[in-house]
Amino acid sequence: MARTNPWTCMEDQGSRAQVRDAVVRAAAASGWDNAGWAITTYRAMELRRQTFYLWLANVCAVLLVSLLHDFRGIEFYINDSEHSAILTFLAIMVAFRCQQAYERWWEGRKLLGSLNNASRSLASLAAAWVTDGNRRDRIIMRTIVFFWSVRASLRRERLDPSEMAGLLDARQVSLLNDSTSIPMLVIDTLRAEFADEAREQQATAAPAPRLGLWEIAVDEQLKALVDALGGSERIARTPMPRGPHAMLRVFSAVWIFTFPLAISDE
Repeated sequence: MARTNPWTCMEDQGSRAQVRDAVVRAAAASGWDNAGWAITTYRAMELRRQTFYLWLANVCAVLLVSLLHDFRGIEFYINDSEHSAILTFLAIMVAFRCQQAYERWWEGRKLLGSLNNASRSLASLAAAWVTDGNRRDRIIMRTIVFFWSVRASLRRERLDPSEMAGLLDARQVSLLNDSTSIPMLVIDTLRAEFADEAREQQATAAPAPRLGLWEIAVDEQLKALVDALGGSERIARTPMPRGPHAMLRVFSAVWIFTFPLAISDE
């Protein structure tokens, strides 16, 4: 199969979305099924292209300033303090951008810890209180599946049947993949399993002591899972603000373009 040339596609069509699609198709034609690798390649291409344009613009600015200075005698420059002031604003924007990125990363790390702790607690409660062995195994298995479903949901993917081997059969995987929200369907299934266990224990002649406290504890852990899922989706669906990013690019371009003016008097 002939491989698509993303650079040719970019020159002919000039659309970033079309370039990205061309890279993904090229990856698929090469035997790569990893869309993340293709997107990373596309971003690297964009970065190289933008860097080349900045370098070319800087060279043009240097030539222009040199020609005006040597042939026209025009003293067109700025002093070092003015140029350093631009660098100060650039450093502030870089620090602000890094702080935003770190806060998002740390919040995601805390949410991952909450998912881990709540799932362990839920599996422990099931192992201690659920009397039906088959139901206990199903609850623990679906608690593990919840972690996989959160990953698939955040990546906008579907569950892979090969990864679910030993946890779910093919019909169950297909049922989850057909839902609009895989993690919430898993949560609903867990709630139904715990509700059935509570009804069966209440119907017995001697229900387990502290059954109400057990139900409250289970509900708290399920709520913790849902809260962590919502927080993770908020981070994944909310892009970084474009205002600081645009200002960072503006200050970077201004600093690069004014660099020849700062050294022209030397």
